[in-house]
Amino acid sequence: MTNVKLKDKVIEIHLNGGGAGTFGDLLLTSDDKKARREAGTGKAPGGSRINLQYDRAISQDDLRDLDRLVSYLEPVVDAASLRQAAKREAIPEEFREAAAKGNVVAGMDKATVFAIMGEPKNKTVDMNADPPTEKWQFDLPNLKTRIVTFKDGKVVKVDEF
Repeated sequence: MTNVKLKDKVIEIHLNGGGAGTFGDLLLTSDDKKARREAGTGKAPGGSRINLQYDRAISQDDLRDLDRLVSYLEPVVDAASLRQAAKREAIPEEFREAAAKGNVVAGMDKATVFAIMGEPKNKTVDMNADPPTEKWQFDLPNLKTRIVTFKDGKVVKVDEF
């Protein structure tokens, strides 16, 4: 699993849980402290982390040129995670609070829902509706399912069961 974090001047790419720190951490940290850190951060021992450090803050223009960066990283990184992280940075201000909580709300467009939820498990389109409706299905970690319904490219309904 790949997770991407954008932080001011750094793009952090966490592979297989992101690692549990530096080699020095392993030598100089008590077992109890390591266990608490790993439990609190979700970082897995044995994972890896790639940090891409820039000499300036990462801009929206940098993120728009993401395809070039992805082409260099694709052999080792899940490109979908990197694209999703870039889209999260571009979420409209009116939806940022909901997105930070992992919520999908009416009015969001497909790019915003993708930025929050990632790739849906299933997509269906009802061409008999006027206008056609599209439904995206997501499996949630708590064994629930979220169905997001779009009309004209905007969320009109969110169901969880």
